[in-house]
Amino acid sequence: MPTERRHLPSRIADLRGLTPSLRQLAEQGRAAPLLYLEITGLDGIRGGQRSKALQACKQAVATALAASAGSVLRHGDVVAAGPSAAWFAALLVGRAVDARAQAAVADPDLVVAAMRLRSAVLQAFRDARPVGAVPRLAGVRAGWTVIEPVDSTSPMVGLRHALRGAAVVARVEERRSTFLASVTHELRTPLTAIVGYVERLQSAPRLAASKRRHYLDVIASEAARLTRLVEGLIDAGAWGAGSLRLCIAPADIGAIVQRAWRSVEPRYAERSLHFTQNGRAVAPVDGERMLQVLVNLVDNAARHAAGRVEVRIGVRAGELRIAVCDDGEGFARETLHDFARPFMVGPGGQFGLGLSIARLLVEAHGGILRAAGRRGGGASVIIKLHIAS
Repeated sequence: MPTERRHLPSRIADLRGLTPSLRQLAEQGRAAPLLYLEITGLDGIRGGQRSKALQACKQAVATALAASAGSVLRHGDVVAAGPSAAWFAALLVGRAVDARAQAAVADPDLVVAAMRLRSAVLQAFRDARPVGAVPRLAGVRAGWTVIEPVDSTSPMVGLRHALRGAAVVARVEERRSTFLASVTHELRTPLTAIVGYVERLQSAPRLAASKRRHYLDVIASEAARLTRLVEGLIDAGAWGAGSLRLCIAPADIGAIVQRAWRSVEPRYAERSLHFTQNGRAVAPVDGERMLQVLVNLVDNAARHAAGRVEVRIGVRAGELRIAVCDDGEGFARETLHDFARPFMVGPGGQFGLGLSIARLLVEAHGGILRAAGRRGGGASVIIKLHIAS
């Protein structure tokens, strides 16, 4: 069967362009899928530059839609641009079904259609960037829904409701994708190290005893790191489901800090980092989970430190305060407000799971986790936890 091709104009109509198709669906009692595309990454652009960027994005979207004709888009499908072309809606009239058979529009098919259209738009963005048309940070989020027969006298009301639902799905899908990317990245790192050192041991049976011990130490350290990540994901799921249970008992916070440093120190042995700890305290916490918090924070500090990592512990007015500090470059100003928000993408890339899990476990204890800069440079991550005075 030959692939259908049809010409799509470079000018995308505004939302009112969907009205005739919506009315026709209403009169026929049919339901149709609706795809939603939203341009992201332009929040920092203002005024005329924003208008220019949106126009460039709109042209790239039109190019992508033309390339999708006959595959994602079919005969009769209608595409329209929202206000200022910041988002787009594609009404898939070619896949409309009788409203009573709405289940015939399969969700997996809509997921695939939305992701294919999103990929086509992202490719069009990449193609336009060498000539400076589309901003480097511009991206696309995609969602979908099924729009039921609307009132033919006011079809835009039903469309607005459908668009809200599709926009919610787009954000949920973006979060899911970010989560999967975070998990994949964080789990791959220790797995790669474990597999690599196991292969070295297998390929060199007469390895020197000192090197063999070093390789085994790395494998043990990375396996423990992998275990902590998995346990953190389990805790995150339990916290989200409201079923996380803490085993609270008096614990020596200084001893937990020492265990955390011993856990991460082998990973940074070649850098000869200087570690110091000041202060001690005994506080009611879940010792194992607080160890997990501090391992994540100390590991993060060691990764970014120029040469020093310091942990300060103190209690004042019934509040336990633990500050994990380093002398590295510090946090970018724009990341401090939403520090360690789950799976947040910072300007330098993905924060990853460690800080997100640490924040979750601190909040499960009733405390807060925040970040701050340090006088003279570096970063400080602070745990504040109310304890009985």
